[in-house]
Order: sequence, then structure tokens, then C-alpha cells
Amino acid sequence: MQLELTGLKAQGPVKVDVVNTLGQVVLQAKAPVRQGAVAETLDLSSLPTGIYSVRVHAQEGTVVKRLVKE
Repeated sequence: MQLELTGLKAQGPVKVDVVNTLGQVVLQAKAPVRQGAVAETLDLSSLPTGIYSVRVHAQEGTVVKRLVKE
């Protein structure tokens, strides 16, 4: 899965969590911010099909998006 987020201030890496429907963190990663944007590939191959939430924690706040893995 390709994660892309723009409009960020210069900062260190942002924290990325993938959370299952039970609220359990099933994958954690750090993504570097380059020129105000994050472009990171997350390997979800070890996760079963289902619905997940992707949370990106940056200085500006937390962005949460829904993800469906088929």
C-alpha cells in the first residue's frame, strides 16, 4: 500500500500505525517527511483481509483513514 500525505511542516519522521477493527495495532512504521510530504510504501502482505485504520501522527495532528484489504 502506498501512503501519501502532503501539507506537513518540516519535522522528523512521522509515526504510522495500522489498527484492526478490535483496536489492536498490527503494524507500526516511521515515515520520513521530505519537502512537506510523506510518501511511504507499507507492506501489508502479512495481514489478513479485512478493514483497518491507518493513523499518521504528525506535529499538525493525527490523520486517520479507513483501509480495506482484499
